[in-house]
Amino acid sequence: VVVTPTGSAGSDAAARAALESIKPEIQYGGGILSVIWHGDPDPRPRRFDSRTLDVFVQLPTAVSTTLSIETRAADIAVRDIRGSVMAATAFGDLELVSLTGAVQASTSSGNIEADNVQAGFGKVVLRTEFGDVRLNVVRAASVRAESSSGDIVFARVEAGGAGGLTARTNFGDVRLSNTIGNPITAGSDSGDVDVELDRLLGPVTATTKFGDVGVTLPAGAGAEASLVTRFGSISGPFASGTQED
Repeated sequence: VVVTPTGSAGSDAAARAALESIKPEIQYGGGILSVIWHGDPDPRPRRFDSRTLDVFVQLPTAVSTTLSIETRAADIAVRDIRGSVMAATAFGDLELVSLTGAVQASTSSGNIEADNVQAGFGKVVLRTEFGDVRLNVVRAASVRAESSSGDIVFARVEAGGAGGLTARTNFGDVRLSNTIGNPITAGSDSGDVDVELDRLLGPVTATTKFGDVGVTLPAGAGAEASLVTRFGSISGPFASGTQED
């Protein structure tokens, strides 16, 4: 295990002070490896002085593990991990790349990106309060992405279990392309919802209170559709819709 902290600031002295203000504690027992940082690098913004502190933890290759990361105000990037991953930050972005195992990630303010995640029979759950959630090439038993204010974008996402696929935002657009799941639920309180399916395996629900909804089904799907709007028009080559008052 290699732990490498790096710091940058407006001057060499400020960078060294940030590094010296923290102390790593590495513990291993009962099959659990813990890397804990004590101290405070003083992350408060200062005029004419920008400070950053990065910590890189490199695990042995070809080792299956359970990784848990938590920080208060920083970005988290996890790459090339075999095993489940739990990552949480209060203020920061999350980047999850080339993972094999279940993933649970959350941030109060930041974007979440997941690329090439193979969770197998595990779940992928991504949540942010203020930010976008983007998934590309993700396979899991179930996939759930939520944002209170931000876009949700899926590309080549497959949920093979009973939990299906859920994409939900309060304020933002939802775009699902080349997705597979049973069921599929995509919704926004204020934004457009666009769903494009590779295969139709079960129910598809696409809703928005203020915005447009588009659903593209594979050829020969043989689906039945129920389309409802309160204000707006409905059109589709495969179904008729109704307008509610």
